[in-house]
Amino acid sequence: MAKLKTGLSGKDANIRVEREYAKSIGVKSPTTLSKAQLDEAVRRREIELGIIRERYNLYDYAPFERESLASQAETRLRAQLFTGYYNPFPEGDGVLRRDPFANTPESDAYVAKSIAEKYDLRLGDKVLADVVRAECNRIRVVKKFRHINDRPASKEMMRYDEMMRIDPTAPFKILGNNALIGVIQDVLDLRGGQSLLVSGCENNEALSESIAELIKAFYNSYNGEVFCIIEGLSQPAKEIISSVINPESMIIDGDRDEYPIVMETAKRAVENGTPATVVIYAPSYDATELIKSAGAVDSASLTVIAFAQGKTYDILLPFNGDKISVDLIKSTNSESIKELSDGTTDEILTAYTELDL
Repeated sequence: MAKLKTGLSGKDANIRVEREYAKSIGVKSPTTLSKAQLDEAVRRREIELGIIRERYNLYDYAPFERESLASQAETRLRAQLFTGYYNPFPEGDGVLRRDPFANTPESDAYVAKSIAEKYDLRLGDKVLADVVRAECNRIRVVKKFRHINDRPASKEMMRYDEMMRIDPTAPFKILGNNALIGVIQDVLDLRGGQSLLVSGCENNEALSESIAELIKAFYNSYNGEVFCIIEGLSQPAKEIISSVINPESMIIDGDRDEYPIVMETAKRAVENGTPATVVIYAPSYDATELIKSAGAVDSASLTVIAFAQGKTYDILLPFNGDKISVDLIKSTNSESIKELSDGTTDEILTAYTELDL
């Protein structure tokens, strides 16, 4: 009878304890391995020695073991419909995840490398598939794709990064009474497909509730898909957006490694002809790479509004404390803005309105 695995290894194990355990079972040079490499090396060695453990989801399988799951799916007849967002593994296979921004291993459906390559799956693709159960009904495995990004799986789609860019000219419309919304739409003259970087918001507590009002206004009135990345929003601000929280399009105090998923999911919307906007509130985060995704194409646009750090943008809105530094604003509407003086969002919007521009 095989020996059951201990709790000395795996993602929840202490790395020092796991290295000692690795030495005891003959893993070579465990002290030179990262945590992920160590987990994999220990898992392989345990298989060689016949040390096993109960497996409850596909993450209990080593990458080279997952290949057997696809072959099991071919022999299963009873399937069920499953909708999820594709998340790839480094090895080329991946999973469909019901909540794109959460790791829920018990409900993820496995996608074999051969299927992922056949349909050129990308991070964030929304997929409707037939899935079957494998491994004593514990693991979901994709057997057949029906739709990808709301289109038949057999139909090829032009990818956002391959689309021809056009100059953003469509007015950006968002309904709301908050002054920050008015500054973004009227004073800065933000266009659909542009990127807006709001700097100097690290210690500006007054912005928190304004940003929440902006997010709520988007979800209530924007004619397109809205995605959000939120870090450290105040509790009163979180209460403002509580009625519009959507786990499929919003990360709140999540893992920064997942932030690119937001942009990829937004790109999928644009590929389908739907305008998308991403709002990022993460003052200490360098959002440069995410901001670069902004752009307009013939069928739709991807707009990025980032209250973060960054080295690229179409429009810059700089704060100095709670004041907007007018002389530093870079905008398509810069000539009119030069007639204003530094002020809060309320003061800037009021002064701009009085100019009757």
